[in-house]
Amino acid sequence: MKSPLKKSIGEVVTDYGARVMKVFKKGLLQRSLFDFYGDVKADKLRVKESASVPATPIDGDGGVMYTKSADGKLYYKSNEVAEVEISSSGATLTTEQVQDIVGDMFTSNTETRISATYEDSDGTIDLVVDAIPVDLTSDGAGTIHINNVPALNQSTTGNAATATLATNAQGITGAADGDVTITSDGEVTVKLDSDNDESNQKFKITNNADSVVFSVQEDGVVSMAGSTINIDGSNSNLELNSGSDIILEADNAGGGNTSTIQYLDAGGTNRIILGADSDVAILSNRASNGTVQIRANTSTAGGSGEVTVVTVEDDKVAISQDLDVTGTLNVKTTNATGSPFISFSQTTTRRAFIQLADNNADFENHLRIASEYGPVSIAVASTDGSDTDTVYLMVEPTGVFKFGARDADAVLTTDGNMTFRIDADNDETGQKFSFENNASTEVGSLDESGNLSVTGNVLPGITYVKILPSDFMPDDAGRPAMIDDTGSDRWLESHGTAKLFAYVDIPVGFKATHVDIYGSATSAVTVYHADINSKTVTSKGTGNIGTQINITDINSTATNYILIELAQASGEEVYGGKLTIAKI
Repeated sequence: MKSPLKKSIGEVVTDYGARVMKVFKKGLLQRSLFDFYGDVKADKLRVKESASVPATPIDGDGGVMYTKSADGKLYYKSNEVAEVEISSSGATLTTEQVQDIVGDMFTSNTETRISATYEDSDGTIDLVVDAIPVDLTSDGAGTIHINNVPALNQSTTGNAATATLATNAQGITGAADGDVTITSDGEVTVKLDSDNDESNQKFKITNNADSVVFSVQEDGVVSMAGSTINIDGSNSNLELNSGSDIILEADNAGGGNTSTIQYLDAGGTNRIILGADSDVAILSNRASNGTVQIRANTSTAGGSGEVTVVTVEDDKVAISQDLDVTGTLNVKTTNATGSPFISFSQTTTRRAFIQLADNNADFENHLRIASEYGPVSIAVASTDGSDTDTVYLMVEPTGVFKFGARDADAVLTTDGNMTFRIDADNDETGQKFSFENNASTEVGSLDESGNLSVTGNVLPGITYVKILPSDFMPDDAGRPAMIDDTGSDRWLESHGTAKLFAYVDIPVGFKATHVDIYGSATSAVTVYHADINSKTVTSKGTGNIGTQINITDINSTATNYILIELAQASGEEVYGGKLTIAKI
């Protein structure tokens, strides 16, 4: 007995090849299910008791026998036969029941080269044996070629008179030198020129006119003549390994025939699917003017509607239909730097293009959008569905920028100087150039009359305020502050030891940070924070004439100012000073 089971599934056969049974399913608790091809002979047949009635088998799955634990009796049922007690002495099966039971044993089982069908209408079983597809051909040289031979388990050795069977031999050898070898071990292998003493051997399939319709050469080249590869099935695939090609040849010289790849599924489900890192190349191998066309069948007036969608000729790609890109459009060029890589041409003069600017004149890698006929504009289509567009930005060939509504109220021109013109067509009044904050509130504007309005502070780019001699006055000693003009120089001095005081305003939006007083000596200086609506003053720092004094920062308010006190000696010269400020 031989039992070549794999994972407990397979057939058990005798040494002579007769099948005994088939293990077709590994059941629960390591119990297998069997099909028996002959009689089952045993002294006893044990059927286990079942606490529940088994489910009725579906049509074609035969019947089940079982013993109920409730009464210990034996029962049978199938899809066509209701539950029948067969342990009772009075239980009798009808002819139809017997036929159905036997018929189920023949139907839907596994047979090799034989078909068994149970005909329920007349209670008969039909057996049909398949023909063995073996063809014999002769090449005229005394050699008989055996074609379409299935895998066999025996082979003969010796001559016809003394032929013997080799045990467990596999395969059939064709010519004497074994050029054709067919082997089988789960797979079928056809080996061409097994002794490698010839060249250009082929495995060929011919039609009834002895014309070759399919062939495979030793080097793996597959050829088809006038045939179609029909891949049918939801999960069917035509797979090509790396480096493989599909080559279509056209007999243009003989009759203008062309080769095509066609997908004719009206439902649109046929596709070409590529794996990761795969490429598709559609090439024309003609010596010159090779053209590749991609066509589509569409319904148009007056004909079948076959149109050319993409044409590739002389390294140029022409698209005749709308280009609808749902992903990323990545356009590259290998031309010289600055050459257009997207161009639009209506006529020889009405052209526009997008390009990377030349790598010179400080424009390296700048994106350039140009028109060789008129202005470049950005427009928004009307929301009511009409064809009227609103231009919000237009660049004239003269370099004028127009932006805003259709009448181009705002015009920006530049030629070294920049000019911004409000209400360019002078058809409205009260136009202005305004600034808004991030809350869309106007914070500044310039109207067409030149009036500048701001809601905040005007902060000039200054860092200090000058303190002039005229900003000083003497204290209550009654002695005046005077300008000494006895010589060619000029300076301020007080009479005797009377103090001098200077009053300095802090610009709105700024803060005072330092004070410098310049003179001929180093008398003491005190800096106060004072207000126009109060006599109270607060010291913010002290120092000396000729040395910068870092005071406590004083922010500008609506009433405050800086008061500076000088305690100089008699005859001491004072030249002036400065108040250092910073933006708040």
